[in-house]
Amino acid sequence: KVSNQLVWTCDNCKKECLPIRGESWCMCGHRRKVHKEVIDSNGRVRFKCCQRGKNCPCEHFYYIPAQGSWILRCRCKHKHIDHDPRPGKHKCTRRNCKKCEGFDSPWVCNCGCPWSQHHQHTVKKRK
Repeated sequence: KVSNQLVWTCDNCKKECLPIRGESWCMCGHRRKVHKEVIDSNGRVRFKCCQRGKNCPCEHFYYIPAQGSWILRCRCKHKHIDHDPRPGKHKCTRRNCKKCEGFDSPWVCNCGCPWSQHHQHTVKKRK
């Protein structure tokens, strides 16, 4: 069976660096497994957040690397969940944060490239 899946790749070294699984975190603070596949008006595949009991504004899963209790932070020092999960620059929503132009992390991946050189893509993969 072929299905749409998200992959996280490095634009510089062209590697698929980290797997995006059901337990992976999104910018909105919810796991990938609560994001459901939908087709938008332009025919693009999206993974919209469907967390029960929450009115989450997340329109498309946006991968945030995490390991155990460690979680990626922005250069403004705030967590990913302190940033707007809607499409765009993901600006910080903390009231007193004046310097954040949008979520950007100084983190460097195991491939040796910075976070900013990585992007997620939707691909068709065989399960």
